[in-house]
Parts: sequence; C-alpha cells; structure tokens
Amino acid sequence: MQLNHLFLRLSVLLFVVIFSTLYSLPMGAQDFYYINYEDLQGRDCYGLITWDDEEHIFMRLKAVEGEEVVEEKNLTYHAETTKFHGMQFLMLVTEDDEDPDFAFGYGGAFEDDDVKPWVSIGDADLFEAKDFASVPMTEMDAEFLSLFYDQKEPQYQRLLTAASSTKADEQQMAQSFGDGEQIYATVIDALAQIQGRSPEDLVAADEEEGAGEGSATAATPIANAPATLHLMVVANTLIDDIGEPCRKDYEHVRGEMQQVARALNIPMKEYAVTGNRFSLQGVTTALSQLRPSANDIVVFLYSGHGFRFDDQESRFPQMSLAKSSYEELDNNYMAMSDVFRMIENKGARLNIVMSDCCNTPIGEDTPVRTGQTLYSRSSSSLSLSCLRQLFLEQRGSILATASSPGEPSICDQSGGFYTIAFIRALRKEVSAVNSGVVSWNHVIDQAIRSAQERSERDGDGQHGLKMGKMTRK
Repeated sequence: MQLNHLFLRLSVLLFVVIFSTLYSLPMGAQDFYYINYEDLQGRDCYGLITWDDEEHIFMRLKAVEGEEVVEEKNLTYHAETTKFHGMQFLMLVTEDDEDPDFAFGYGGAFEDDDVKPWVSIGDADLFEAKDFASVPMTEMDAEFLSLFYDQKEPQYQRLLTAASSTKADEQQMAQSFGDGEQIYATVIDALAQIQGRSPEDLVAADEEEGAGEGSATAATPIANAPATLHLMVVANTLIDDIGEPCRKDYEHVRGEMQQVARALNIPMKEYAVTGNRFSLQGVTTALSQLRPSANDIVVFLYSGHGFRFDDQESRFPQMSLAKSSYEELDNNYMAMSDVFRMIENKGARLNIVMSDCCNTPIGEDTPVRTGQTLYSRSSSSLSLSCLRQLFLEQRGSILATASSPGEPSICDQSGGFYTIAFIRALRKEVSAVNSGVVSWNHVIDQAIRSAQERSERDGDGQHGLKMGKMTRK
C-alpha cells in the first residue's frame, strides 16, 4: 500500500473535512484511517489516524525525504464543526504545548473514500490530498504497521495482536453464518439500509401499524443459547422539538444490540415504546411483558424529555411520557428510579438501565443543537472474547442517566450526546485493541465523561449519574 503523509509547522492543528451534506454514519469503537499528501516543503508525509470519538482522536505522523524519515510525532485532536464560504466543515484541532511550532492540518470526507480530504496549512489555500481511506483492522498486517511504528514499539505489537484476534473472531462468526435464518436477516438488514428503514419495519410494516402499545417482539429461538438479550427502548419519537434525536437514539441502540446478539449467537427480544405507543400505559405494558430468566440480560434506554420535582429525593430524573407539550403532565410520568427497581426485581443476571433526558425543574426547555454529529465508520475491531466477558460473564445492575439534578441533557439531530457516547464507549470496551479488564463500569463511566466533555465544549455542561454494582458471574 503506497502512502504519502503530511508534517506541518503551525501553532494550532486543524483537520478540515468538507461536507456539503452532513449525515449520520455508524459509530465505531476505534476506527482507523490513513491520509496521503505532500506538505508545503515538498516532503512526503503520512499518518495513521485513530478515531475513538469526537473528543479523542489520535495521529501517528511521519515526514519522509527520499528514503529517510526526517520527523515523526504523536498528536491528539478533538473535532469541531464550522462553516466556511457557505460550506460545512469538520475541523480536527489540537494544541501542542511542548512543541508549539508543530501541528498538523488535514481535511477529509469520512463518509466517502472516493472524496479526497482538503488540507489547510496556515494561511495557505485549501488543497486536495492525494489519498484518504479507512483501514479495517483485518488489513493491519506487519507490513502496513511498519510504515508508522518501529516493531519494538508497544503500539505496534498491540495493533498487530488485535488485528490477528479480529481475523480469528471473523472466521469464528462466519462458521455459524450458514443458517438460512441468519442469511435472511443479513439480506433484510442490507435492504433496510438501502431504503433507509429499520429491518423490523421492512418485514412487518403492517403489523407495526396494528400492534398494541408497548408490544414486544419475540426473540428468535437459538439452540443452547447461554442467555437472551431483552432490549426495552422508550423514546418520544413524535414530539416536535426532540423527536428526531429520540428516533436516532432508538435506532442506534437497537442496531447496536442486534449486532451484539448476533455476534454472541443469542436471541434478542425487543420491547419498543415509540411512536404512538409512547405513553405511561405503553411503558407499564412493556414492563409487565418483560419476564427475563435468571441468566438473561436486560438493557433499558429512555430517550425523551425529563424533569424533576422540587421536593423529590431521588437524584435521578422523571420520564415525561406526554407525546406533546399540549398534554397534561398529571399522571403522565414515571421515575427512573422506579423503573430501575422494577427491572432489577425481575431477577435477570445483568441489568443496564439508562436515561438520556434532562434532569431540570419542570418548565425548563431541552437545548437542541442544530449541528450534526460526524460518526466514524462501523467498527471492524470487535473482540468476541471481550463481548462475552461484558454480556455473558458479569452480574449485577446499573442505573445511569445523562445529567445531574438541575442540568439539561443535550442532543443534536443525530441523537442524544449521552446515547451516542454510550455506544461509542461500548464499542471501545469490546474492541480487539482493549487489553485491559472489561467492565460495565468502564463503559458507563466513559459514556458519562465523553458526554460531559462534549456538552461543556458546547456551553452546557451535563454531569451524568451512575449507581449500582457489578460482579463477575
């Protein structure tokens, strides 16, 4: 693989990605990209980008003259969006206090490998890079990694080991892919993606219209499955102000849990309280239908408006279950602490209960950002071992929410900051490059931190809450 790369001398580092039309992409755990272009000094420069999330982006960068590496550097970035000459840009920004004369500027369209990045160096005009592409973990062999790292460096060994593990996991999953039902599900997923619909809506659109409030979708039986994954999402997808972000939250979490269930070869049962089903009755019906076995997994997410009463004791919010701002609040809400207690009392081995909503006094509006979140590509670095440890080898319950008492929960048109951060944290935890101890506490803590960092950068800090206990099975 022929690579060129960039080394620049600036005080602030900018990655500038042009989007004439922004749209959401699947979220990755750690996604990798290479960039290829020539700097203003005519040097051949190359870099390997590791994208964790918008707050944590890393670059391994080298500059080459002839056959000699003349400079190399590790850089850290965060992503910002801005407009320039009427176009939407994504900027990857860093400041290097130790070496203020050095920084890196880059631009690329992450949603399309055929679109080359545009680079800005200081006051120079934008110019197009030579090449840019995502790099699947399975393609990171020794030859490729040696372009960026010395073989004795820990990161070289770490990535090479992760690539080998990912290849083995893909082969293992492929061996169980001969089931006609799984092939059918894959085809449906592909058609749904092309048509911009969910797989369930594609298969059972007529049934969706006639289904009762809070109805459950039965799990497909899988012989000798170690557990069943129960997913309950309560999302206010029809409300005028935050309906679209709530719908995105639902789709993100649903798609993620479907992939988890397929990777682990366990059945998934869904309890969707969305659209016209969204109501107090819908929630209570779905909770009554939730009957997990002792070794099962329950994942619950609420996405919608939230509030707190001035005299309530619980630090966790109330779910506002009114479909619109014109509905009465009386008897149209439920406390997250009550939901947690009801789910925990059902006796499943693992309970993850979360809410992405405000925790402010009644009457305060939810801030909605007008921008879009740029997601990196879907992760190719899944570790089945880490996934099993997280979902099949831990026991306990966690209740988490996006904001502390008195705080809003921020969203943009791509979804809630906390929900997006949760999925990214989950993927990072089960990534093949994670050599540490796998833990649900890590996932929730990282989700809270990432949502906090992003919200503070946008001017409204949200400090999530967590309670509960986890042990090894």
